[in-house]
Amino acid sequence: SVLRLLRILRILGVARLLRFLCRWRAFRYMRTLAASIVETSKSILPLLAFLLAIVYLFGMVLTEGIWESCLNSPDVSCEKFGTLLASMMTLFQILYHGILWGPVWDAFGAEAHATWFLRTVFL
Repeated sequence: SVLRLLRILRILGVARLLRFLCRWRAFRYMRTLAASIVETSKSILPLLAFLLAIVYLFGMVLTEGIWESCLNSPDVSCEKFGTLLASMMTLFQILYHGILWGPVWDAFGAEAHATWFLRTVFL
């Protein structure tokens, strides 16, 4: 029952802290900011999915288009458009100033291809 009393006191302390945070002016602004971010992410996530679908589609077309020439004589175009991931990243570099982060991606490209998601999140 001493443990029970301690649990009740801990719950009351948390409730008092929550009541204080709800009255604190800066916390209200943070809550408003968080709600705004959630509301805007509802509209931006479908746009990002659409962008990814477009880049995937064009990456697939470019990879298929360059595939036969890569079998005969590999060159720079095979390096940039030889695989689906390379095609998609080249398109992203073209669209979003890849000059700034393209060399970093290429330096990471020497590593295993299993870490492509982590490299994308990093950039």
